[in-house]
Amino acid sequence: MYAATEPMGEQAENTIRINFTGTLAVCRALFPLLRPHARVCHVSSSAGHLSEITGDEPAAAQLRAKLAADTLTEEQLCGLMENFVTTAKEGRYRRAGWPSSTYVVSKVGVSALTRIQQHAFNSDPRCDLVVN
Repeated sequence: MYAATEPMGEQAENTIRINFTGTLAVCRALFPLLRPHARVCHVSSSAGHLSEITGDEPAAAQLRAKLAADTLTEEQLCGLMENFVTTAKEGRYRRAGWPSSTYVVSKVGVSALTRIQQHAFNSDPRCDLVVN
């Protein structure tokens, strides 16, 4: 099993950039090109479940609530991902409610992004766009 040796802040920055921000960038570039009845599939894992947000309480509960909110916007989600990277660099991510796994946070971000994007697709004039 591979165990990362880089400092947590560096791990957080790289993992979020690749798994979350990279996914978002591709979506922003390609979504305008989608035709009616298009299907988009994001790759996540069971690590992307909100129950994996296991930092110190009550901050973790507040994060889970923010990430689960039906009103969560893409901008707010990006802010939460930036918050994780910042708090990881400062060594206070657990106190801020985040877990010790950068992979978990990145996949929770992708899962939340998927919900936000489907909400947007539901009001898109193109017919029957689906992201999962």
